[in-house]
Order: sequence, then C-alpha cells, then structure tokens
Amino acid sequence: MKDAVFEIKPALLRGPVTYRVDATGVSAEKGGTPQWQLPFSQVEGLRIVELVIDGHRLARIDLALPGGRVQAISQTLDARVTAEDPARQGWTALTASLLDGVAQVRPETPVYLGETPRNRGIMFGIGALSLLFAGGMAIAAAGNGRLEEAGLPLAVMSLFGGWIAWHFHPWRPEITFPVRQLAPQPEA
Repeated sequence: MKDAVFEIKPALLRGPVTYRVDATGVSAEKGGTPQWQLPFSQVEGLRIVELVIDGHRLARIDLALPGGRVQAISQTLDARVTAEDPARQGWTALTASLLDGVAQVRPETPVYLGETPRNRGIMFGIGALSLLFAGGMAIAAAGNGRLEEAGLPLAVMSLFGGWIAWHFHPWRPEITFPVRQLAPQPEA
C-alpha cells in the first residue's frame, strides 16, 4: 500500500481537512494542526453512507473503534458533481485507501453499507409521524369542510412521509461483508 494524502472538505462552508493514510493507519489535520490519529489495528468495523438530500451529496465513512467510539470522515458536495470531479475522485480514492489499509491489517473487519439501525429508526419515525400528522390533519380539515383547500399540502406531506418511512424502514437487514471483499485488488 502506498502512502497517500487527501484534502477533503467535510461540509460546504468548512475548510479542508488533510487525511494521511499509510500502511499502519490514518491521521487527520486541519490547517497544519493534528486532529487525530488512528491505527488500522484498532478499527473494528467500517460503515459507508451516501445520501442525496436537497441537492447535496452527503458521504460518510465511520470507523468503529473499541468501546463503541466512532471516528467519522465526511464530505458534502453538490449533487450534480460528476464522478470525474476532482473532489469526488479524492473521496473515492480516500475510501479505497482506507479499505485497503484495514484489509491488510484486519481482513475480516466488517463493512456495513448504509445508515446505522438507530439512524434508520429515527428517520423511519419522522416519516411515520409525517404520515400520521397528514392523516390527522386530513380528518380535521374534512370535519371543517376545508379538505379541498388542504388536499395538495396534505398529499405532499403524505408522499414525503411515506417515502422517508419506506426508504429508512428499520426491519431491512443490514448489508455487511468482510473488508477484504471491497479492498482494491493488486494489479497483475
């Protein structure tokens, strides 16, 4: 594995964070000040999350550590950014380097795709509440003879709630596999 340096902007209005990945671990610094350092031997799991919300692509890698601690690395980009964009290519290369580094030290480390069950449950709850509120408001509007006026907003609220509840339903099993299956393979 080659040592690599990546500059990633965690959010649109924040400055870049420099990540250094070598055969032993990953470290982060901001503005030349070290933020944290993590040996790959401590990584007990990885979670890769990518969402597109309100025109923004939110990507996150969670490195699970002993004691239930999590070190998150994130990036936010405009959703219209293509795979050829240097910022997106940098994120992909950082992800590949982290997977490769952990695979070399702990090849059976689990990788999870998507949000945590807790976060999925919270989002499901938001969607379900949205559906319940839309139903309750529809009943109240019908009782007042104003259902026609409230129909479109309630339909939008119902569609939003239904989409969120379905997309994040917590009973879906997690997608997981060992990191060795995702790590870049050496070229022959």
